Amino acid sequence: MQDTTVLLLAGGLSNRMGKDKRFVKLSGTPIIEKAIQSAKRLTPNLILSIHNEQDVERIKAISTSLKIVVDDNHDLRSPLLGIYSASKYVKTNSTIVLPSDSPIVLPSFIQIIVKYLEEFDAVVPTWPDGKIEAIHAAYRTDKLYTISKSLLNSRSLDVKSIPLAMQNVLFLSTEQIKNVDPNLVSLIDIDTPNDLQMYTKLNKQVQQYSADQMALSQ
Repeated sequence: MQDTTVLLLAGGLSNRMGKDKRFVKLSGTPIIEKAIQSAKRLTPNLILSIHNEQDVERIKAISTSLKIVVDDNHDLRSPLLGIYSASKYVKTNSTIVLPSDSPIVLPSFIQIIVKYLEEFDAVVPTWPDGKIEAIHAAYRTDKLYTISKSLLNSRSLDVKSIPLAMQNVLFLSTEQIKNVDPNLVSLIDIDTPNDLQMYTKLNKQVQQYSADQMALSQ
């Protein structure tokens, strides 16, 4: 996917984890490193968004070739700010926004949302209860930048406002996504110690399924 960039958001506070979840280890590897590895298998175009300058060197120790963008405004803290700050540097027509606490994102999931993006300005997963996954979604880059800038100017910081402010959006149901990602592993976030325990139990199954997906995509 040469014309797609993954924008990986890594500027959160980790309040629910109780410590910096980016560097919590899963099977011996920091969660953020797993997310970076997963993203690099999807596309060569990867940008990591962080909030604080002091995090740069620690993350560079994990991946020296990674483009890292620090948030423009340190008085605000929101995924929406990270998206705006980093989207200015995206040179591809489409952008996939992902959180750094999703260790594995399957190629099959990315392929389907990018495919639908040919007809829409955004493709956003939606759960049966109506919850939308604005940070596991694909966007046309120009729309993403323009709308995130407009929302910031109006001090609207809810990242879900990005797709809701767009007119031509496909809200893709998780039932449809299960056709290519049966266990919805691409939508798993590790936010709490309980999430980490659950994911650790699933890890072997997830890793094998992911490996099969990677092989099929090559």
